[in-house]
Order: sequence, then C-alpha cells, then structure tokens
Amino acid sequence: MKKLRWKKEELEFIKENYENTKVKIIAKKLGRNVGAIYDIATKKLNLKRNIFGKNNHQYKKGFYKNADGYVILNGKYECPYSKKKGRVFEHIYIWWKNNPNNPILLNECIHHINFKRDDNRIKNLKKMTINEHSSLTKHINYSTKPNTIYMRKRREKMKNKSIGGD
Repeated sequence: MKKLRWKKEELEFIKENYENTKVKIIAKKLGRNVGAIYDIATKKLNLKRNIFGKNNHQYKKGFYKNADGYVILNGKYECPYSKKKGRVFEHIYIWWKNNPNNPILLNECIHHINFKRDDNRIKNLKKMTINEHSSLTKHINYSTKPNTIYMRKRREKMKNKSIGGD
C-alpha cells in the first residue's frame, strides 16, 4: 500500500487546529485516519494536547458512571461538596441544588430510596445519618456485576446440597 505524503496545507491545518479541535474532526476534514493525525502531530510536528472539557477526545458529555454505579458530574460545579477538578456525585449535587438550606453534615449522607445508584431524581433521594444508612443497607450486596446475585444463590444452593447430602 502506497503511503500518502503530507501536503504543506495539511500540516498547517493540523498545527492550527490540533490543540483546540477533536482529532476525529481533523481526520475527517483531511480524509486521513485518526492514528495518522496523532502520529504526524506528535512525532513530526512535536505538538501536545492540553485539552479539557468538550474538546478532549475522551469527553463523555460531562458525566460518567464509576465502578460502584454512581453517576459523577465531571466539570467545574460551584458546589461545596465537589472534589478535585470539580467532580461531584450527581445525587449530592441534585440534593444541594434542591435543598440549599439543608446542608449535608459530616455524619450524614444521601440515600437512594429505591437502591438504584444511578436514579438521581429528587423524590428518590433522602438525607440520613451514616449510622441509619449503614443499618438500612447492611444486608444488600451492591456489586455491579450482573451475575453476582445468580452466582451467590447458586453457591448457597451447592453449599446446602453438600451439607444435606452427607
């Protein structure tokens, strides 16, 4: 397969747009693949990308779900509960926005009434102390793996068979 040579206009276009535009868009405009754009920009042109927010190629519409199933808002939120880089749990942000005169104290947390961690409607959120929350949720397995409940029941069944079969 013949390698396409880079035209001066293409290289200038990459230099001008690499830092502020998604590489996918640059590749589409030039009729090249994304890998070729990355290679030429980093190896030949020595360009670096310091892009945050919507122009970052990994941008996910300002939110993502963590491993525990909670929705995390990703951006600069003016919320007293936001963590580093402005990240905040969506349910905490929603509680704070809807209840500005009812702050969450250090010994309190926000509970999802239906136990679905990504259901952040205000009617599904309830403020309670950490002790109340622990006693309410101690019997629940929050694993996000889909077959966890099935495998746990199966293990219990096998355990009961081996105990009863002896």
